[in-house]
Amino acid sequence: MLKETWNTFPRQMVQKINGLLDQAQPNSLKAFHIYKMCKNENLWDKSYSEFSYLLSNFYQTHPAERSKSQMDQFLNQPMDWRSFESVKLTFRTADIGSSEIRDIASWAHHMLRLHYDKAPQFTSIDTLSKAIFDLTHPEFNEKDQDIDFEDFCDAWKSAADKLYGKKFEAEHELVLSELRNLNHLIETHALEIARRHLLNRIYLTQTEINWVEKSREAVMAGTAMPRYPLSRGPDKSQLVDLLKWLTLWEVSRSSKAAAVQDKVEKLRIYIQNECDFLLATCRR
Repeated sequence: MLKETWNTFPRQMVQKINGLLDQAQPNSLKAFHIYKMCKNENLWDKSYSEFSYLLSNFYQTHPAERSKSQMDQFLNQPMDWRSFESVKLTFRTADIGSSEIRDIASWAHHMLRLHYDKAPQFTSIDTLSKAIFDLTHPEFNEKDQDIDFEDFCDAWKSAADKLYGKKFEAEHELVLSELRNLNHLIETHALEIARRHLLNRIYLTQTEINWVEKSREAVMAGTAMPRYPLSRGPDKSQLVDLLKWLTLWEVSRSSKAAAVQDKVEKLRIYIQNECDFLLATCRR
């Protein structure tokens, strides 16, 4: 079990770091930005403190379960879809706590200590914490989301250099080399799975691509779904399914019932993801 866990260390490390956004609250600047946006769009007319309390409750829900209808419930009127997209957090707009960072650093230190006979200074919790802190508190020109393992390696190397100079450089490079090779094996395996999937994928005509693009725009804007361009309907299974979900969304989207709106929101997210997948993988 320990070997299996170690073999997935790079992937778990990245998942844990990116997962910090799932439980994060907006920082004070982002919270005030959302408040001002709602004020300017006549969605809110009460105090900032009351808005902050309700916004905090919204972000306590896991991102996969957050819906526009949840936010609409405490606003004067429904928020525009594009405005709702802006409430998504990045590491530049999220408030990432030091205790959460240290928890990940402690886990990583434990894994490294178990794998290596001795725990070099650069594997300390403090060093790893600094690396993770730097990743989750990016400078203006640095990545603020979708951290990958190479990003972590670079941040870890930088943190160690700042704390210890070149004292452990050679030893650290050996550890980083092993971890990069391990990550390469993980990515190669994932690419092989993707390649097998690619052999079975469909291709869309330009007419079909245009319809998928218009369908995505419709669910994002909350407008009527576009008609399928051919009278006989789609013949590709993925497009048949997409049309089915679009039809369900079309008959449900105008309902004002809160329970129905929750389902409409989930449908919107599902349809958007399906359209994104088709547009990304099915072009010739």
